[in-house]
Order: sequence, then C-alpha cells, then structure tokens
Amino acid sequence: YIKIKTLPENRIKYIITPKGFAEKARLTYGYMHRSINYFRDVRQKVENIYAGMVASGVKEILIWGDGEVAELCYISTRGLPLKIVGVVGDKRIENGFFGHHIYSIECVKDVAYDAILVSLIGDKAVKSLSQAGINPDRIYYL
Repeated sequence: YIKIKTLPENRIKYIITPKGFAEKARLTYGYMHRSINYFRDVRQKVENIYAGMVASGVKEILIWGDGEVAELCYISTRGLPLKIVGVVGDKRIENGFFGHHIYSIECVKDVAYDAILVSLIGDKAVKSLSQAGINPDRIYYL
C-alpha cells in the first residue's frame, strides 16, 4: 500500500500507491458511516427518552456530562417543553455549555430539577450519581 524511498539518514518518504489510496478511502468511508450511524442511534434514543420525560411531566432537566453526546442531547431539546437548567461536568468553559452553567457533582444538590439525563456511558457515571445521593427515579440513562 505504500512505497518507501530512502532520503537522507533521518528521513523517509512515503508514497501511497493507488491500491493504498483506495484502501485508505475505503477505511475512511467505513469510519464515517459508523460514526453517522452511531450519532443517529444516539439521537433516536435521546428523542425516545425525552418523549418519556414529557409524558411523565418532567419540565426541567440536568444533563450529566459535557461531551459530544451531551451536545446532541442539548440540540434535541429544541421544540420540546423541556428546559435545561444546567450541565454536570468537568469542563470549565467560560460561557458555560451553550449558555448553561456547568455544575460540579458537589453542587447538584443545590440545583432545582425534575430529572437528570446521563449522557455518559460507563460505570463511572453510575458511581458518581450514586455517591451524589441522587434519587434513582429521577435518572434517565442513554
């Protein structure tokens, strides 16, 4: 897939062959396809969870996490009768998260909310929610 040409001692020049270029294009397409499908699936899950929240009378939510999935959760609230009252996360962004305050785990007890949407995956999120003493009935997981 590549040809290597020797140059001065400390340099190597890589030339991608046509077959190598085709393979790189195939791999890139596969990565993009998987990424788009992943975010499409996450968005569908978020929309289903929000529908359940609305049906349960939830109005004010906290998003637990401040990464790309949390951004998708934020965008998905548009047009819904849900208000994001803040985000729980580690990032310290000057203007917050899309204008919403980013709370530390310790400050969650001081925030008024109806439900928490956990936008993180893994045991760490579950453990931190448990340690914060949050009522499990108010937690929605992706």
